[in-house]
Amino acid sequence: QYNKARKALDAALKDAKSAQTITSAQVTDAATVQQLKQQVDNAGRFGEAQSCATSRSLTDLKNGAKFMQTKSDDMSRSAAAIRKAASAVNVSKTAKDFDSLKDAVATAQDLLDSSNGNVGDESVRDALQQAIDAANTLIDGNSADDKAITNALSVLESASGKVQDAMNAASSNTGDDSGASDTNGIYNSTNGYSNGYPYGYQNTNQYGGTQATPNSDSNADNQQQDNSD
Repeated sequence: QYNKARKALDAALKDAKSAQTITSAQVTDAATVQQLKQQVDNAGRFGEAQSCATSRSLTDLKNGAKFMQTKSDDMSRSAAAIRKAASAVNVSKTAKDFDSLKDAVATAQDLLDSSNGNVGDESVRDALQQAIDAANTLIDGNSADDKAITNALSVLESASGKVQDAMNAASSNTGDDSGASDTNGIYNSTNGYSNGYPYGYQNTNQYGGTQATPNSDSNADNQQQDNSD
């Protein structure tokens, strides 16, 4: 009886290992994580079975058998409690992932809408639409398949990243085109296009020739000289 209960407890502990890796941040109810930890800790108090050596007295053997029966019952209850606690953690994680999936779909839909006409490769938008549709199927069916939900989240993330990259690339290409240099030079509201030369040095006239441009001080001196004459 004891060995059977021991094996059941060991199996429950083994099956709960994956649930023990789940953190409070990954579930909707953090108490489930703490409860599982407590149940696993409690299981550590069960030791090995008592010896049934013939050298022990009949009274000792009877008392030992009674003790081991109690211990076996406790281990059976512990195994059940661990399985229940692990299940609660998994359910809570699925609920959290389900909520995350709904949020991810909303974000992906916004990205899909804003990317319309803003990517060079429409296939990335098609892939994102397919990912959104697949996720919505899980949501509409209130899926409790955590593996399917986490996979849908991963696909959405990947597809969204590719759309964002395509938008960035398109924006970068547009920026390169708009940033091309103007062969007519830099416009100055007072003196017109200066072709990048500082005022007072050289300008290019409309016929392509180069002419000297006096500075403002020289103009003022010449005007003053004409007046004195």
